[in-house]
Amino acid sequence: MQALLQQSHRLYQRLQPWLIFSLAVQTIAAFVEYLPNLVIVALIAVFTRYIIQFVKLVIAELGREDAYSWFYPEWVQPTNQLATFFW
Repeated sequence: MQALLQQSHRLYQRLQPWLIFSLAVQTIAAFVEYLPNLVIVALIAVFTRYIIQFVKLVIAELGREDAYSWFYPEWVQPTNQLATFFW
């Protein structure tokens, strides 16, 4: 039994550099494979940020005294907080 363990230990010592190299290659390959998803997430984040800025602008314009009589200026802050809750 001890001879079998020694043989497997020697085999492991020979293969260890290749195992580490293989793990590094797999990690880099997985990262490169994930890059398109990362780009899509970044684009969604940028798009969402611009949408929220646009919504803030619209809400601020709605809150002007002379803009719309049905949207009261007191509603600007709560509406703005609701619109930007997730950002």
